[in-house]
Amino acid sequence: MEEGLRGLIDGYKAGISPYIDLLPKENKIALEAEALIREMEELAEKNSYTEFMEKASAKDHFNRIIGYYSKLALEQSKLSPRRTTIPTPSEIAKGYHLAYESLPKDTNLSETKKVYERVFQLEKESRTGPEFLCKLEEENLFLEMSRSHLSEVMRNGLEKMLQSGSDFSSDGKGVISNPQMEHYFQRMQKQMKEAGSLMELEFNALLRAEDSRFSNLWDNTFLNVVFNALMNPLVSWRMNPSEKLRKEVESAYLYLNEFWGLDWDGLFGISRVSEFFEATIFGGSGGQLKSQNIHSATDLKKDLETCLVKCLKGKSLLGDIDPAKAKVFFRGKEIQMKEIKHALSDTKLP
Repeated sequence: MEEGLRGLIDGYKAGISPYIDLLPKENKIALEAEALIREMEELAEKNSYTEFMEKASAKDHFNRIIGYYSKLALEQSKLSPRRTTIPTPSEIAKGYHLAYESLPKDTNLSETKKVYERVFQLEKESRTGPEFLCKLEEENLFLEMSRSHLSEVMRNGLEKMLQSGSDFSSDGKGVISNPQMEHYFQRMQKQMKEAGSLMELEFNALLRAEDSRFSNLWDNTFLNVVFNALMNPLVSWRMNPSEKLRKEVESAYLYLNEFWGLDWDGLFGISRVSEFFEATIFGGSGGQLKSQNIHSATDLKKDLETCLVKCLKGKSLLGDIDPAKAKVFFRGKEIQMKEIKHALSDTKLP
């Protein structure tokens, strides 16, 4: 499992473990939450960071795991026995200590740890459980424990995503090109810090997860229909030239011309496409193209352009196109393809 994915999943585990540790082993909600974590871990074991984020979003994993925070808290409140004695601060703080101890050691969670350290200080200063709870409420620490943790999970998730693949990429940069996920992490950090209550925090977390899931599906569909529809047969022909593949390339390029109003340069003039090509296609090659004298995304683009010309048997790349067709519908409105990257980086549900 990639280090970034391990840190991301450990962050979610740290958020639910205080509840699970205090619930009966046979509790249905706890078992469901643990099963979801295992499913996420299995998905992370089999996929790269990019693939995991896409598949996990499509399966609504992020939305569901955040929802278990409140479900588990409710289960814990249901099962709490009636007491005839006043609880001590240490009894109340037991779950907080478990949560603190389960925080990933190799992840920067300084803000979260600082909040917990304040909780433990108040535990020592309080004479009774009710006094301890009052102090936590006065300093808004119930909210701060959740807010700081989720905010740092988002921040670390963004950093790991942007760095993912940099250890093997062609240019030493991350190989993930996903503007909507960058937007999701950044906006989540901002809204977690601004949340005024636990209810607002959870509502915004669920809303942003659903927002991101939709944008991710839309982005994947766009890249597949407009870019990969041509790139897949073209790369296949480059590796193993055949008449069948040549015809597939020719047909795909004709479709690009007539339906989308794009030629070769027009396709790469779309910032979303060119960024994806540079980061994921070229960057993800891991330097394997250097032996073919291809040292940059520009070199690779020129090489593929030469292949395309051969597949078209000398026909001009400047087909009979209508640039006005280079439009798509995004969230209920028509936008130019050149605006897609900005649109994905600035989405929000009503």
